[in-house]
Amino acid sequence: MTKGVEDGIEVGVEDAAKAAKAGMKPVKFMTPTYSYGLVLVLLMVTFFFIGISPSGRFGPLVTLVIESITLMVVLSASGARRVVVLGAGIVSVMAISSGVFHVIHDTPTDLTFTSTMSALLVLVAPVAIASSVIRRRRVDVQAVLAAICLYVMIGLFFSYVFSVVQAGNPHHAFFTQSSNATQSDFLYFSFTVVTTVGFGDFTASGGLGRTLSVFEAMVGQLYLVTVVALLVSNLGPASTHRKVASAVREHRAQQVAAAQVASEGSPSGDAEDG
Repeated sequence: MTKGVEDGIEVGVEDAAKAAKAGMKPVKFMTPTYSYGLVLVLLMVTFFFIGISPSGRFGPLVTLVIESITLMVVLSASGARRVVVLGAGIVSVMAISSGVFHVIHDTPTDLTFTSTMSALLVLVAPVAIASSVIRRRRVDVQAVLAAICLYVMIGLFFSYVFSVVQAGNPHHAFFTQSSNATQSDFLYFSFTVVTTVGFGDFTASGGLGRTLSVFEAMVGQLYLVTVVALLVSNLGPASTHRKVASAVREHRAQQVAAAQVASEGSPSGDAEDG
């Protein structure tokens, strides 16, 4: 049994015990795998694929598949509620089926499912990860990876927010330099803002766009200097504390075992002396 599964079982047992103590039915959660390294890899794949923005009828379908897999892995890693996992799975199947249908019949992809999957990925997934880290109450490498995943999702979230702003006001270009921005452009702009790189090749033209851009920059920087910095600073001490506690428990177990051996051997020793 892996360490992640053991941690998940431990958390699930604790939740069930608390619920039973309170006289309630235990909440049905999935057993978390805490595989946030895999989640981060899938988020990077999503980022690169949307950034490259391949043309052709297969592009939207591949995007749906990547986002669906990423969402399901996030929910599995976070130990989300079973009903949430079931609902996300149904939406994923419907979205991919719609994409396959449009590819086979060579028709434009229905943006309803594409937008729904994107919304689930940037809204449901961060909540699931944050809830899992809070329930786990442990600072280790997986917690830090989870925090990094949330940071990447901040950039993804605002890229979709910018595209929604553009879609809501089609007669006014979001960017000063371009009147025909794509999702790849919004993704690029969002991550240059959240990382405060600001190359300057894209700037928001309207008041709402500029306000959202500055807000994203503040959220990204505050997140880095508080949440991520706090987790990283406590990573070493927490690990050391666990090692010391484990050594103490092992030493006590050895003392108990030695005492039991001594107590079992003392009668025979007395008999030989007699």
